[in-house]
Amino acid sequence: MNWVLELYLGICGALLLYYLIFFRKLLFFKPKQYAPEKLPPVSIVICAKNEAENLEKNLKVVLIQNYPKFEVIVVNDQSTDATAKVVEKYIERNPNLRLINIKKDIEKPMLGKKFPLKVGIEAAIYETIAVTDADCKPSNTLWLQHLIADFLHETKFVLGYAPFNKASGFINKLIRFDNVITAMQYLSYALMGMPYMGVGRNMAFKKSVFQAWDGFEKYKNVISGDDDLFVNANAKTSSTEIALNKDSFIYSQPKATYSEWMTQKSRHAKTSYHYKFHHRLLLFLFAFLNFAFYLTPLLFIFYPEQYIFGLIAIFGTVLVKFVFHARICGKLNNHDLIPYLMILDFIFVINLPFLFFKSLTSPNKEWK
Repeated sequence: MNWVLELYLGICGALLLYYLIFFRKLLFFKPKQYAPEKLPPVSIVICAKNEAENLEKNLKVVLIQNYPKFEVIVVNDQSTDATAKVVEKYIERNPNLRLINIKKDIEKPMLGKKFPLKVGIEAAIYETIAVTDADCKPSNTLWLQHLIADFLHETKFVLGYAPFNKASGFINKLIRFDNVITAMQYLSYALMGMPYMGVGRNMAFKKSVFQAWDGFEKYKNVISGDDDLFVNANAKTSSTEIALNKDSFIYSQPKATYSEWMTQKSRHAKTSYHYKFHHRLLLFLFAFLNFAFYLTPLLFIFYPEQYIFGLIAIFGTVLVKFVFHARICGKLNNHDLIPYLMILDFIFVINLPFLFFKSLTSPNKEWK
């Protein structure tokens, strides 16, 4: 056995350990199939900037949630379209809906969505906060109760899943697969007692936790990360749950082109540089091992006598990855991706260096 084979077996072994240690719990996780009788009142906060069209389509589904007591707060972040008028129209028929307008002539003290989100949370009446976006639509009228059902006695965070809508074309499949891998990581790490992020499209938390924090002051010059930086700084092992009942999912439209998606991904990647060190290390190692898994076999060109053993290692690792990805795609309502999993995985991994360099070179832009 030469050094190339030893190196490759080490890479495959380390990658398999990631799946068997970190992702195993998610593989066998069973979501609640019911909602408890006593559900706390909830304040739903939605930040909107030039979202008249999306609010027209999606706000009605948020307002008709089958939930005992809740309010909806839409924070209009200096929109130049009819966002305010759309919300005002809904207010006429929904007394639990409130609109907060951020004046166009004020200079916001924080970049991105952080300031309007802070304004909405501080205005909330109730202790339990749920957040989503204007371009997101709950799967049905049971979304809120199944998200909040996972609040236990000591729970401070519930991390939900937000799939993208299905559409024709390979780019849509790649974007949804990337979303599955992201969810696989943050949901699995939460189950392992290491919550490091959540998605602001579908998440709930206690208002008192946000108030006890510095309210994004430390990250006010970071363009994104209103959701994951809050979770990264505050979520603890014993106070974080995940919601994986399919009724708790909330859907949104993905980017239509590779370029748009990469711009969005690079902005999110920049945020990850502010995670706690051990979270950054674990995420980097997983990405590195995946890249090395596909790249290192090229070295067998110089040692052809070892390629049989290399093929065995490749086949075994691919089999484990496929089983995990297929089961998790099923849990996350992306069954149609299963026939394409390995080609999607290969393209996803090969794309990682491009994403890394784009995150270093792309300029900061506002969230809308």
